[in-house]
Amino acid sequence: MKRVVIIGADFAPSSLHPKHYEATVDPENENLLSPALEVIRTGAFAIRWTRKIGIGDIGMRSLWQHWRAIKRLCRERKIDLILIPVPPYVPMVLGRLAYARFGIPYVIDYIDPWVTEYYWKLPKALRPPKWLVSYWLSRALEPFALRRVSHITGVSKGTTDGVIDSYWWLSPEDATEIPYGAEAGDFDYLRQHPRATSIFDPDDGFVLRRKVLWRWRAKRGLSRWLTNIRAEFLT
Repeated sequence: MKRVVIIGADFAPSSLHPKHYEATVDPENENLLSPALEVIRTGAFAIRWTRKIGIGDIGMRSLWQHWRAIKRLCRERKIDLILIPVPPYVPMVLGRLAYARFGIPYVIDYIDPWVTEYYWKLPKALRPPKWLVSYWLSRALEPFALRRVSHITGVSKGTTDGVIDSYWWLSPEDATEIPYGAEAGDFDYLRQHPRATSIFDPDDGFVLRRKVLWRWRAKRGLSRWLTNIRAEFLT
């Protein structure tokens, strides 16, 4: 059996204990996952301390703890692939570190691009307070993380093309687009566990259309997504 390690501070299931999040965590999401999926949770540096030096990003606060967990797993088990969905972005460097230390291939999955020139075009008053630091951090860490990446995936060709075009060592063959999706089993779960909604009236005759999907692309049809990863890199 092939083993894939998913490093996901912002992924269902979370690789962090819920107490480390500033936002509310919905534990019911995990009921949608296969019981065969092993979940390993790590700690993170407390937000009350990291905020004092201007750091709130969950990926940065848990970077050291995730690295320790990765090292332990790689020493104790045979790991075939490391998969890192981003954002949060900083943890993508863990793939490069694991490859250098253990020779394990890694894939980075983009929901949104990290390096962006968008805010340069805006007046300074409209730029986020920490944007300049974030920009130079992305410029320094993304090429380091991608230099030995085995493959990248993304929600669209536009997303992956933007990354491919930025680095001379990457080619279109190094990227795969996996669009948003949904798991049929999620709807089965909802039918088995009905609940009232105050957001809209399902009987008013109108069709509700929303572009915002369930957090982390409704797991992008998690089982299908992992099947694609397995077929592409583990066979």
